[in-house]
Formats: sequence, C-alpha cells, structure tokens
Amino acid sequence: MTLWLRLALCALSGALAAMAFPSPGLWWLAFVAWAPLLVSVGRGGAQPGAACGAVGGVVFFAVLLRWLAPITLWGWLALVVWQALFVAIAGAMCSAFLRGPAVIRALVPVAWIATEWARGQLSLGFEWGSMGYALAPVPALAQLAAVGGVPLLSLALLSTNLALALAVEAALRDARRRVWHRVWIALLAAVVPVGALAAGGWLVPGPTLVGSVRVAVVNAAIDPHAKWADSGVWLAMTRHSSLTDSIAARAPDLILWPETAIPVPLEAPGSSLGLRKRALERRVAELWRAPLLVGVPAAVPGRPETFWNAVALVSPQGRTTIVHRKRHLVPFGEYTPHPSLGRVLPGPEFVPGDGGPATTVAGARIGTLICFDDVIPGEALERAEDADVLAVVTNDAWFGEAGAEQHHDIAVLRAIETRRSIARAANRGVSGAIDPYGHVIAADRRGPTALVVEVPRATGTTLYARAPAALPALSLGLLALALVSLRRRRRDPRPSP
Repeated sequence: MTLWLRLALCALSGALAAMAFPSPGLWWLAFVAWAPLLVSVGRGGAQPGAACGAVGGVVFFAVLLRWLAPITLWGWLALVVWQALFVAIAGAMCSAFLRGPAVIRALVPVAWIATEWARGQLSLGFEWGSMGYALAPVPALAQLAAVGGVPLLSLALLSTNLALALAVEAALRDARRRVWHRVWIALLAAVVPVGALAAGGWLVPGPTLVGSVRVAVVNAAIDPHAKWADSGVWLAMTRHSSLTDSIAARAPDLILWPETAIPVPLEAPGSSLGLRKRALERRVAELWRAPLLVGVPAAVPGRPETFWNAVALVSPQGRTTIVHRKRHLVPFGEYTPHPSLGRVLPGPEFVPGDGGPATTVAGARIGTLICFDDVIPGEALERAEDADVLAVVTNDAWFGEAGAEQHHDIAVLRAIETRRSIARAANRGVSGAIDPYGHVIAADRRGPTALVVEVPRATGTTLYARAPAALPALSLGLLALALVSLRRRRRDPRPSP
C-alpha cells in the first residue's frame, strides 16, 4: 500500500467521521468511520502514523466545524489545525500499538479516548467532535454515558472500528491463506461493544423522578447583528414579550429566554432602560405571573464597560436578581485575549463570573448553564449537584444549522451524564426540552417559537458524576504501561517463548 493511498484512506476516514455528526447526522458511520485510518497507520512507523492521523484530523474537523468558517476564516483554520494535532498524536500511538502484541493492539481505543480527553483539557474545554456525541440521536445506545460519560461511548465506538480494521488487515495480509477464521474473530469482537451499548438501557440505573415543572421556552430568532444595533433593545424586548404573551394563558411555572436576550444591562434606574426594566417587571407580575429567567449582560462594579455574561431572574413579585454569571467564556467571541487582537463577534467585553447556585422555582431547583458551559462536562455536573432540572440559555445564531444541531446533541449527552432534564432556549438554535434519558421531549429547530413543556424533575446522581475523571485517568495509566512495554521490546527484540 503506497503512502498516497494510505493518506487517501485517512482523508476518507475523516470525511466519514464528520458525516456521523449533524448534518447529515449519519450516526451509524461512527461505528466504522475510523477503520480505514487504523488500517493505514498500522502499516508504518510512528511518523507515517502521525501524518495519517493529521490528514484524517484535518479533514474531520474542517468538515465538522465548517459553520465557523463564515464567522472567522483564520480562526477556523487555526482551530482545525490545533484539533487535528491531537488526532496526529493518536495516529502515532495507534501505529506503535498495532505493530505490538495482541494485548497492546487492544489498547488502540484507549489511546484514542485519551487524546480526546487531552484535547478537551488543552482546548479550553472544547470537546466538540468527541466520537461519543455521534450517538445523541439514538439515546438507547448512549445510556452508558451515565457510567463513564462520553469517553466510554467513544471507547465502544473505537473498539468496533478497531475490530473492523483488524479484520480487513487480516484479509489483505494473508489473502492466499486460509485465515478467514481470524477475520471472523475480529468481526465478532465488534459485537461486544455494540452489545454493551445496546444493553446500557437495561443495565444502567435510571433517575429518581420527583414530578415535573412546566417551562415556557421562548426563541425570538433575532438576527445577532440586529440585536447589537442601536434598536436592538427595543427589538429584543418586543419580540420576546409578544411570544411570551401568546403562551401566558397556559400558566407556565417558569419562562426561559435565550442568552443575552436583552442585550444591555438592566441595572440603569432613572434612564429609559430603567423604564423598560420596570415595564418588564410589571408584565411578569401582572400578565405572565411566572418567574422569568433571561440572559443579560451584568455590569461589573467598578469596571466601566466590562460585564458578566449573566442570567437574571425576574420574579412575579417584581424583583430582578442576577442568579448566574458565566464562568467559561469563548475567546474572540466574548472577550479579547490580548489588546492587539480584534473581536470576531459584536457585543460587550465580558469577564469570567463565579457561576451561581440553583434557583428555586415552583418547588423545582433550576441549575443554569450559559452557551459554551454545556460543552464542558464538569460544569454541567457541578450545576446538577444542587438542581433537579438544568436550564441552558444560548445564542446559536452564529453557528448555522449544522453547528446548532451539534450543540444540541452535546446537550443530549449532558442530560444522560447528569440524569437531569434540560430546558433549552437557543436564539436561532434548537429550543425545547430533553429528558434525563436523552430523549427529546420537544424541539423547534430555528424559531421564532414559544413552547410550553412539562419537564421531568429528577434527583440522585450517576457513576460518572461520582468519578468523571476515572476513565481518562485509567486510560493514561494503561498508555504509560503500554509505551514502557513497547520500549522494552525494542531494547530486547528476542521473541518470547
């Protein structure tokens, strides 16, 4: 097999893997997509393996993150290259392992999930594209996430890819011999992870349900450029209020508006904005008669022109309180990493906040996540500790259809990992609700819309929540032992008896 053919197979793997995610969302490709790359990296040393991984990674992330290119072409290219670097590292390790004994070859999926985890840690929590997220459309196959999170799902998927790659390799290498029993053994090995995924729904304990809360999810689908224009405040207040008026008669327990639904701080008494704030508080108290959770910028005391990306609670008693301040900000979108660098998206300069405890509404404890927060498993687990429902407010208008769907699929896995329902208000994104098993209760793809959904409340915790770093730590330990073993074998090439 020539180097060019190997690189072409790796590019094919990257393209197939990207197609497992929205859109088109051909999730079943996740079981086989990386097999061509594994066949390729097993036919050379570490350097060709890294090159193969780099090619597959560049194609994968270039297609997966294509929604970022219209926002910032250079940012898209830089992020693609950075993310592909970790696939290159995985390719180098897989190349070494595939040329080792059987017990070392079995660690190929472990090497893959270890690099996925490292990519999330070294990319400010950006775990977009971890293979386990591809199973979001089929929650019946994703329940093991309550045991080991997305890494456990990725481990199962890469195990099927490895089994297929070993079967193909056996057929190619020994075509003239009767080795079909090796092929069948390798293919049968894929049955184990597939069976584990399928059995997860029966084997993994479910949540303890304690009633429900009626949530009105509002998505006004406002153009993100218009929101930050001079008339943006009037536009945002008018559209969100009109949509909420349309469902007020259905008596929701909670009203949820998206991230920065009101694009300016509400703390401005005596000004025209202060008048709008009081008008909103009166509307909540007299017409809607349900508390409103709304995304707003919150001014940082003593720091002019600096804000928190926050969520405010407007109570039926006519009081407004900031209940959550976003901790994990998006560089170039919410803040400028260095004064010499420009901003990609319009809006105020944000600084990290300190999060916030759960908010009690109609007997339910609501934990809040803002936009990028739900991409970080640890943040969702922390919010779920003292909450029985999670509320996600986000502005997915920048992401396009593919990015918005991918972001929603991430929320599906957060629901399974935490065993908490998620109510989701996404400007021009997927708004609705997800139950603790990852089933979509209601969804509107783009808006404008106002949905009233009975969202199940749940208590208890999951094995994953108790030890979220257990599987990555075990993977890193096994990798260290495998690399030491391979190093010793190179020093002492004598065959074992």
